[in-house]
Amino acid sequence: MQKAIVCINFYGHADPAVAGTPAGTAPMGAFFRSLGREGRRATTLSAVSASRIGTPKHENKTVSVLDYNAALNESANKALSNKILTGCIAACREDVEQVFLVTGFSSGGITAIYMARQLATMKLNLFYIGLADAAFQRDKNGNPDDLIDHPGVIAKYKKNYYQTKQNAPDVEEIHDEVNGFSNFPLDSQLPEGIDYHQSAVSIGNKRIYNDVMWSIENC
Repeated sequence: MQKAIVCINFYGHADPAVAGTPAGTAPMGAFFRSLGREGRRATTLSAVSASRIGTPKHENKTVSVLDYNAALNESANKALSNKILTGCIAACREDVEQVFLVTGFSSGGITAIYMARQLATMKLNLFYIGLADAAFQRDKNGNPDDLIDHPGVIAKYKKNYYQTKQNAPDVEEIHDEVNGFSNFPLDSQLPEGIDYHQSAVSIGNKRIYNDVMWSIENC
């Protein structure tokens, strides 16, 4: 049976003007911010993207890549995941098997988890999910997001690349291992005196890109 591989990448940010939109969009009032963000993703952050993956050619396989800005709250993440998957299903012939690869960095890692949950709910095939220093939030009592312990993800390969150097008690975001994932701590690889989160995202994205290219070959 022919396979349609769909790679969906979610990019971290903290700009409500672009939340949940296709990457590269520049809404009114956010044009210059969007341009700068796109530049950093392609260079400093080594983001997995349609341009980097290209159009690999394999017998009996097609590859499509969707790049999105992260949604920034639970309801928006659920709505975005449902919208994307509804479109993917509608575009796929019944005689083709869809296989999904999902990645996310920083706040995009949270959107990636919600996408994985929606794939499980719809009983769709998630082959790989990769997180690059996912930015989990603390609750009002300062405890880590429940998604860390109960991500609800079903996939053949689940990888989490993360650092813990920026997890001070007074910092809202927390970065840590995720239950049920293969977890790869990056603390020992981060140079002192730099932005630990940005550095971990870059290292994680480079590894995730290699994971994605391997998955395209082997799924």
